[in-house]
Amino acid sequence: MIVLESPRPVRLTYCSNVHPAGSAQELIALAEGFWPRLTGALRARHGRSSFAQGLWLPAAAADEFEDDSFLLEAFADRLIAADSHAPTANVFPYGGFHQAVVKESVYRPDWADPERLRYTLAAADCLAQLPAEGSYQSLSTVPGSFKAFANLDRAAIAGNVARAVVGLHILEMETERRVVLAFEPEPGCLFESLDDWLRFFREDLLGARHDAL
Repeated sequence: MIVLESPRPVRLTYCSNVHPAGSAQELIALAEGFWPRLTGALRARHGRSSFAQGLWLPAAAADEFEDDSFLLEAFADRLIAADSHAPTANVFPYGGFHQAVVKESVYRPDWADPERLRYTLAAADCLAQLPAEGSYQSLSTVPGSFKAFANLDRAAIAGNVARAVVGLHILEMETERRVVLAFEPEPGCLFESLDDWLRFFREDLLGARHDAL
């Protein structure tokens, strides 16, 4: 982890979504090969003992880790051996992020789809079992949906986000890891700005929270 000079510490992570590692075994291979070389070079320059990895946990890898605890333990061991920890994971791209053409498919499944909820909670469970500095971790995710999709269902999006909050709260009680959702505002999406998110929070999410309990 690199800390830059600023009024508040700025922590930079190396984001693994630059690598086409779409399976659990490919992520383990990345942690065995490239990451030790990267962290060794950073340690030689900055003198820190552990560096932060911003993981991409596509659905296929998250499902493999959830189904096989030994795979997840092996990945955690490789992170530790590579002098790395995982404060955050990118669960925006569900999969296929390194295809020749991605475009609007990167927003599918959106938050109206129960599969987005299932995938997010599976990734959160994986992240909470990986080495971290402290008890706070985050998941970056799709900003609701893509506006050009037909039949944009704000109620369904709000319901699934509320269910995710409940699931993450249960995870925190079980693991003492607080994993939070970080929606990435983007042009053309339901949340293009902080104002869009606040409007959604007031008008949609607050009403959905009771159904999620």
